[in-house]
Amino acid sequence: MLDPEYLDRAGDMVATVYDQIESEMLEHLCRLLLDQGAGALGQRGTTALMLLAQTQGPYLMGVIDSHRDEVSEAVARTVEDAIRRSDREDADRIGADAWLESGMAGEYPRQARMTAQGIAEVLARDNVDMAQGALDLWNRTVARAVTKVNTGAATAERALHEAVREMMRQGISTVTYRDPETGRHTVTNRVDVAVRRHVRTQLAQDGMRRTLDVCRGAGIRLVEVSSHGGARPSHARWQGRVYSLNGEVTIDGVTYGDFYSETGYGRVDGLGGANCRHSFGPWLPGTPRKYDPEPGNPSRLPSDEVYRLTQGQRRRERDIRQTKRELAGAQLVADRDASLANVAEVERLKARLRDQQEGLRRYIDEANARGSAPVLQRAPSREWAGDMPKIRKGDASRRTMREFMESDGVRRALRARGASESAVRRALSEELRAQGLDGRSWEYLSRSSQQGIFQRVLARFRPPRKAKSPATASARVESALGMAAGNVDLSGLPGELERQVADSAEMLAGRFPKMAGHISEVSTCDPAATPRGCSNAYAWCYPASGRIQMNLRYFGDAASLRSSYQRDVAAGFHPPGCDERQIFVHEFCHAVDGFLARSGKLPQTNGYVSSKIRGQIMRRCGLKVSDIPAAVSRYGASSAAEWFAEALSEALCSSSPRPVATELLKWVEDAMRRV
Repeated sequence: MLDPEYLDRAGDMVATVYDQIESEMLEHLCRLLLDQGAGALGQRGTTALMLLAQTQGPYLMGVIDSHRDEVSEAVARTVEDAIRRSDREDADRIGADAWLESGMAGEYPRQARMTAQGIAEVLARDNVDMAQGALDLWNRTVARAVTKVNTGAATAERALHEAVREMMRQGISTVTYRDPETGRHTVTNRVDVAVRRHVRTQLAQDGMRRTLDVCRGAGIRLVEVSSHGGARPSHARWQGRVYSLNGEVTIDGVTYGDFYSETGYGRVDGLGGANCRHSFGPWLPGTPRKYDPEPGNPSRLPSDEVYRLTQGQRRRERDIRQTKRELAGAQLVADRDASLANVAEVERLKARLRDQQEGLRRYIDEANARGSAPVLQRAPSREWAGDMPKIRKGDASRRTMREFMESDGVRRALRARGASESAVRRALSEELRAQGLDGRSWEYLSRSSQQGIFQRVLARFRPPRKAKSPATASARVESALGMAAGNVDLSGLPGELERQVADSAEMLAGRFPKMAGHISEVSTCDPAATPRGCSNAYAWCYPASGRIQMNLRYFGDAASLRSSYQRDVAAGFHPPGCDERQIFVHEFCHAVDGFLARSGKLPQTNGYVSSKIRGQIMRRCGLKVSDIPAAVSRYGASSAAEWFAEALSEALCSSSPRPVATELLKWVEDAMRRV
């Protein structure tokens, strides 16, 4: 006989292995979908995606097969423990003697093999259903993503990313029961739920058949049925009572009903049927009863309240598993495209998971405080989802927009610009919306991302002008970069480009205050006077001195410069998401490279730190130096110094910097703190 509490958790060990299998299946399908790219969601690609899914059946079955030994071990250990526990309970109930113990021991190996085989046959059907369920999930998700694109509800890229997260969130479902007459699906369950139910049902049914053998061998005619709180009404009427195995009988004046007709033993809706946790064991008249028709709980809480609290715990456990899967999907997306929106989604889900886990702990503590004894116990195996995805350590600031805007540094910057908090807050919200975020996502951004967005937005607000002597662009550059008067000459620049250079200088000064005084000159250069090898360059920098010059061949006309640079970006020569403002920032980044090398606190070669860290940063992003043309730019592949300037300027100028740019910016910010 197995008690209800034991049966409730009997399938956990096997279900944990299937959680791992599900996790690997989902990750494979999500990576496969990401590999196809956003263009695959076009109308012509839909059929190809559906056909692609059909080729994945063997791979999915291979995932299951790779865990065959783990499943077999989990089943064997579960069966062994269940049969020994059931035998020991039956023996204790009838007062085991040598012949009974000997008989039980002799039957044990055969019974264990039969039970394990029965579970294996059920799981084999689950395996096929699981692989098909994974493919059905793919088809449903892809169809919804295509609909979003075709109706204009989402861009192809956004629909693709949402599809990956949706696949992970939903998980794989299997058809557990079908109507025998219509053949229609009647019950669909998540994989872990179905596996737990099948293992529990098989153990319970085999355990009860073994108990019947014990009763027949010992000549026992009466059995006691177990009971538990929250039983379904049709089972509550017969639980916790004693019945006769030989039809209705009266013994010592007490009438015992027929076991089979009263409990429905052998029927799918009766004792030992689908999802039933009841069992029975031999009972001798005059011996103590273990169960009651209306069972109490050690906590002394009402049965219906215990049931409600237990179901509340199960719901919270399911939510945790779902969030873990969704977090794994969001991380897959962010690994491919480290846009602010995707990184923020990872941080948002990590925050949700922390809140859910803390909420479950609090729920259990509050439930246990209601009664005279604990009623709930945390079960980590029920929170398992494959398990935690390999998530990089988070760098979310956890500062809300309001907390950020109320910080002293931000308020000083607002005063210096003469910008109102409400106007900047509106501009920040618009910038976030342009990147697929909302104001609530602000706290999930890193401190460097928050500062980058803030500086870009703040640069749009012109500082207050003094009535008598308005600051020129040259004066603004001198002031921002801590330069001596007369070392900035922007002659020949159109007014628009003068302002852009000044805005960039102020942004850079805010990001790297230690660079103050380390830029010796900012000037323009006539095309006829360009240094050797620089005639076709937009601008250049001498890192050792921090001297930056702009070529008037290009900077003499704003529209021509913008058009030329846009062509370069389109050709992959410079990073995507950048415009002509990146040019000055790029040259400033060369000066940063030289400044860090001169600090004497960082490894450097020939006055540059870039050559020492290039391989390290690329490896952090799972890339090689040969990946630079695609991961940074074609120009960035020409040397370590150009890689440094291209990637760092992308991080500072692009609204959606890619992984290499983001990782390099983190390194530079850390290096600046150390020098």
